[in-house]
Amino acid sequence: MRALLIGGVGGMGQGVARDLIKQEKITQVILADLYPDPERVSKKLKESEKISLIKMDVMDHGAMVKAFKETDVVINTAGPFYKTAVPVAKAAVEARVNYIDICDDYEGTQILFNSDIDKMAKAAGITVLTGMGSDPGTNNILVNGMPTAWTRWTISTSTGWSALPSWPGPPGTIAFT
Repeated sequence: MRALLIGGVGGMGQGVARDLIKQEKITQVILADLYPDPERVSKKLKESEKISLIKMDVMDHGAMVKAFKETDVVINTAGPFYKTAVPVAKAAVEARVNYIDICDDYEGTQILFNSDIDKMAKAAGITVLTGMGSDPGTNNILVNGMPTAWTRWTISTSTGWSALPSWPGPPGTIAFT
């Protein structure tokens, strides 16, 4: 399986790439980035035979479609997602390749949900998943399961990012009330 990572040279992209190269089924991981400087790539990734590096601009629809057709899945780690989610997802749908992003912007999610992506993906026979990062993705899954597991203790659950002192805990914590 070949995976193409949009924003692949960034911190989140390289984190995803490190996990992907460990998988037997993954034969190639393409780090696609607007600034594909090999000096920005970690030593571990540089040493992997599965890794390749290409220049990609998420505003170049034709180039994305062409590159995506050579892959099995596109993973978008390039924010801000209110600018990148829809163009990259549309190119993936046109290329008929599955799409995943780590969108953490409510604006990006809303824009994606309000677009015609779902209908287009169903027609193309592919899957489009948004918000699959650690937050909101993993946190949403954990929090969704907790009320059933902890019903006698949990009255309500809130998640959020805040630097305000009134938030019950350090920034990035989950609060249970």
